[in-house]
Amino acid sequence: MKRILLYFIIVVAPANCLGQNRSTTLTLQQVEFKDIALTETLSDLSKAEQRCFSKNDFYVLDFFQSSLSGDEYYVTIDEFRTESNIQDLSSYFVVINDITFFISNKVALDIFEVLPTSKEFVFKQNQIPAVGGGDYHFLIWKTPNGYYHILLRTCGE
Repeated sequence: MKRILLYFIIVVAPANCLGQNRSTTLTLQQVEFKDIALTETLSDLSKAEQRCFSKNDFYVLDFFQSSLSGDEYYVTIDEFRTESNIQDLSSYFVVINDITFFISNKVALDIFEVLPTSKEFVFKQNQIPAVGGGDYHFLIWKTPNGYYHILLRTCGE
């Protein structure tokens, strides 16, 4: 019995501690939006809603093509959470007003230019944001005539 207990202490306990120090690493390619109006809209939104955006946090931009028009699409902004599957889909990042946004590799729109810069983002277990309460939703609509309208802005607790 002492040997089993000793074995447990020597082998299993340290392995469990090592598992606690997991990290998530993303290597992403930097992009720049071709549409300056989109960059300005995101910049204005992040300035106007400073309580919703932190330079130390990361956000996800999801683009959805409208079935009504080829020139029209929707953009959602959500907080980045490593426990979601978004890290498996993220391939790009853009920095606007010192705020980093991750973008999926599933974007079918020709809206950005890929820059030669890539960056590695490492999230250690103790830095991974916990799933928080409250709503965090932003929805932006690009109309067929090229204007952007913010349809929803919520980041309350």
